Amino acid sequence: MLMTDAASRFPELFDRLEATLDPARPFLVGAGGTLSYGVLFDRLRRLAGVFAEAGLAAGDRVVIVSRDDGHVITFLLALIRCGIGAVILDPQAPPEELAGLTRAAAPRGMVIDRDLMERASPRDFLPAGAWLLPLEEVDPSPFARLGRWLGRWLGRWLGRGGAGYPAMLQGRRPAAELPVLIPGRAPALLLFTSGTTSRPKGVELTHRNLYAHLDTLVRRYGYGADTRILNPLPLHHTDGINQGPTVALFAGATVYRPGPFTIPSLPVTAEWIRRHRITHYVGTPTILALILRLSGADAGLFATPDFRFVISMAGFLDEKLWRSFEARFGVRVVNVYGLTETVSGSLYCGPDDATRRLGTVGKPADCRVRIVDEAGRDVAPGGPGELLLKGDHVMPGYFQNPEATAAVLKDGWLYTGDLAVQDADGFVAIVGRKKNVIIRGGTNIYPEKVTSALKSHPDVVDACTFGVVDDIWGERVVACVIPVPGREPSAQALIDHCRSKIAPESLPAEIYPFEEFPRGPAGKVVIGRLKEMTTGRHTGIQSRQVPADLGWRVHRIAAACFRTPPEELSPEATPEDTAGWDSYAHMELVTALEAEFGIRLAPKDIMTMSSLAEVERIVHGKLAG
Repeated sequence: MLMTDAASRFPELFDRLEATLDPARPFLVGAGGTLSYGVLFDRLRRLAGVFAEAGLAAGDRVVIVSRDDGHVITFLLALIRCGIGAVILDPQAPPEELAGLTRAAAPRGMVIDRDLMERASPRDFLPAGAWLLPLEEVDPSPFARLGRWLGRWLGRWLGRGGAGYPAMLQGRRPAAELPVLIPGRAPALLLFTSGTTSRPKGVELTHRNLYAHLDTLVRRYGYGADTRILNPLPLHHTDGINQGPTVALFAGATVYRPGPFTIPSLPVTAEWIRRHRITHYVGTPTILALILRLSGADAGLFATPDFRFVISMAGFLDEKLWRSFEARFGVRVVNVYGLTETVSGSLYCGPDDATRRLGTVGKPADCRVRIVDEAGRDVAPGGPGELLLKGDHVMPGYFQNPEATAAVLKDGWLYTGDLAVQDADGFVAIVGRKKNVIIRGGTNIYPEKVTSALKSHPDVVDACTFGVVDDIWGERVVACVIPVPGREPSAQALIDHCRSKIAPESLPAEIYPFEEFPRGPAGKVVIGRLKEMTTGRHTGIQSRQVPADLGWRVHRIAAACFRTPPEELSPEATPEDTAGWDSYAHMELVTALEAEFGIRLAPKDIMTMSSLAEVERIVHGKLAG
């Protein structure tokens, strides 16, 4: 269904939900407590008055920077209801990055955690006269309330301003009248794409874009009042905010956010799925891979009467992982293809049988697709080309960046930069990124196809393929693999395995075994670094004896995995107090330890690594045992 209304349909949606939903019904259930629909709508009306007093109007933008999910979600929805664009930034971003993105957004205001405000000094980079509101940490205990009161009193006495949110809502009457007519082109969200360099690209999403996409999601997944979505993804990413809170509101459903996904949090996730009768779990391929590795024998993680399916977002879902996950847990995984430029999704593999074909991203929903060659001509079914998308959910452009917009939007079609094939039945499969094509002797080779063939070998845990310069052929195909510990296949065996899966010209010229791949903060392989490592690799030490320098070696490996100076680590270091020790770095540490000492760490070992001292104890036990 394409949406053609000139005016935003969000005011009518909000008003209908406010009038019909039980005020006690939970909207958000998080680690810090529950936010009911009644409290949510009351706060939206009170905040509407705050925005008006601050001089904010439809079409303006306000930056949100907070670690508190309730704050982020409440302000986002209040801004949407008033026709004001929300710019959600990462609260973990360093001050310099925060300043750069804020300047790029040209906002009329900012709401930010008080401690972050004191550290980042937003007055130094906000436009002159911009509205600024501190957000207070919410703690229901009497001592915390007393501490906040004393802090506000002391702040006023020292001239540092008055109460922040939510205390400043006390005594304020809810607005009786809210905007009725908001243009469909009014900004709803401004989200910055990852990997931006000197000039950040802000994806501008309108009310029309957002409403059209949420309408698709609700119908695609069958969401309704009985839907309970567990989504741990960050709220400054489109999949965290739009595959959770915004779509939950649209359906009158409940969203659950126990906190970000971490290695120790898997038991919490399992407990929430059972206790809260979760119906849908939203994750990424990396999270699914971690769950598969860490869950051990617990095949009943999703085996509850209410659970329907897992939704995989924000990355290529390898077919081997896909099949293994479904087989282990007996649950269907819906594979979604989308971009921030299309709000979130565009093509869906599942949940229905008609759109489900493993190894593909399914079929488009409420949008059109084309696959074109370099000249912009449609290719025949089965032929590779660039994937183009058109629909009401496609952004109007990058904020104040006409050059970048013109490069990807032509005649209403979004040029995704992804290479795909579409078969005669309409199923689309992503075969690579346009910029990642290896050109060997004039033949295009897609590294993802080579990687997929290698990863289908039973003795390969992971693989990565890229091209390197060749004086004769232009480029040659190089692959790196992580073999199953103790079962390293030869390069010839891997090439023989691939012969039945890919064309002869795509076969790797070289295959290098690795114990680990260098990865960035999001868990993606750093290709440039991996290329460098093919000429000078550390093969690891396979001795099972306890080395005299065990502690030093564990310390050194941890520092490398966390991208942290060794002198900043101590045996007492924990994930909570160590910058860089997130879930991805944790698994990188596991892989590095297994390669360094020739051991295999069980899920229980991985999940109990609560400090560096505990890591050393576990490794010592494996070597001594």
